Amino acid sequence: MAEWQKWKSVPLSERSQLPSESGIYVIADGEQTVWYVGQAIDLKVRWIGKGHHRYPQLSRAHRKLGQRIYWKPVPLAQLDEQEQLYISQFSPELNGQKVKQYLPKEPQVSREIKRLLKALNKPTLLFPDVRAIVLGEYASRYETRCLIVLVTVNDLYLVDRSARKRHAPKIRNAWMMEEYDCGKDNSRYVPCRIPTYRFFHWQFEFISVSELYDQLWHSAELREKVLGTVDVFGVV
Repeated sequence: MAEWQKWKSVPLSERSQLPSESGIYVIADGEQTVWYVGQAIDLKVRWIGKGHHRYPQLSRAHRKLGQRIYWKPVPLAQLDEQEQLYISQFSPELNGQKVKQYLPKEPQVSREIKRLLKALNKPTLLFPDVRAIVLGEYASRYETRCLIVLVTVNDLYLVDRSARKRHAPKIRNAWMMEEYDCGKDNSRYVPCRIPTYRFFHWQFEFISVSELYDQLWHSAELREKVLGTVDVFGVV
């Protein structure tokens, strides 16, 4: 469970129950997708009635998405710093965007990773049984859930194309090249650079190991023994 998920919270429809104190708040839906991060000198006053500039936009989707307001008490002097910390960590869909009448069905960063995973999961004549494989996961800083995805050398092109497309800023900012030295001496070994897609409390690391793919491709018995089915954002 991510840190912010442990904060106190109320449904959007019960925002009148917010306390009269300064703090940072996070608007997240039932899928724990973070839509907005903000600060308030007085949380109760900020959200009273329909005064918040995002309330009409959020309320239209509340019945379907079930948003909640999570809050963390923060001293006035630290509000700006803490707000920027969480905006940087989550890159929420609505921060920095114009106020529109309706929410999109899902954030841009979620749509792009789903699109990429579907493309990487589609069987081909060359790889009818095995294509993208989730090798494992681990917890990183900020309790981020990190998935390591094995792809073919050719499919690294799809990953690279997503990273280089003229996307909206939020998607461009989600892509980065992470360097890992695996504890080796940098004077003797060059760190491995891995394309990484990070958003909310998720991180996807795309790697290619041709030797492992060769073993899986040539052995149906090994595939049956070690491979299973994983559902990631509705992509199986």
